[in-house]
Amino acid sequence: MRLSSMWQKIANAATGDDIMVELKRMLHDMFDAEYVIVFVAPEAPLKKISASEYMRIDFLTYNENVPEPEPIVDSIEYQGHRYVSADAITRELFDEIRKIGEETGEMDVRGYDEILLSFTSGNRYIGFISLHRKEPFTRSEKRRLHSIMPFLKMAMRLSACLGMFEELHVYAFEYLINELIERFKLTPSEAYVIRRLLSGMEIEEIAEDRGTSVHAIKKIISSIYHKTGVNKRFELLRLVFKHD
Repeated sequence: MRLSSMWQKIANAATGDDIMVELKRMLHDMFDAEYVIVFVAPEAPLKKISASEYMRIDFLTYNENVPEPEPIVDSIEYQGHRYVSADAITRELFDEIRKIGEETGEMDVRGYDEILLSFTSGNRYIGFISLHRKEPFTRSEKRRLHSIMPFLKMAMRLSACLGMFEELHVYAFEYLINELIERFKLTPSEAYVIRRLLSGMEIEEIAEDRGTSVHAIKKIISSIYHKTGVNKRFELLRLVFKHD
């Protein structure tokens, strides 16, 4: 697949997850990889990376002893953040994912060749891409990977940005619902139901989730409507975004 057509798909992606799916497909086809992992950190990690970091590629083999990244000796504490190397974050995250995969039998990379790509932007960690297969990656494939690194970095940055906006949307909506709960002095049971009602859940689903009867949930919804002065769900949703 041409990078231009691939970029068109990525540019039209609605979510960060859509971009990750497209990247997995592309890298699987381009490098005949058996495992492709794409991990993006949409929110700033607790540990910032050293400002001197840059995107890098590591070529590893899991049937060899892979040394752990050297920690930064003079770590800097700034506003509660510890500056560490991007290698350490990438390796720590990947090792956790690999362990889960091996425990579930879905991923066993022992004896596999690995290409591990770390992505950073300024002093923020973006994420990593990891490719695995039994056959060693060739020199020409490694050169090809180097040539598409700018493309991959743009895609990873876009995925991270979209993921951040998705998280902000969730947090903003939750904040507005909490405001509504406080404004109309809703009880904990009413707060529980209104959050699920406005998320699109049906009454039967809320009842099952709550472990109670449909009749009990309908009674709580009636109380919510009475307190807020509405009669339907869409009116309740409109009230969330209404500011007097």
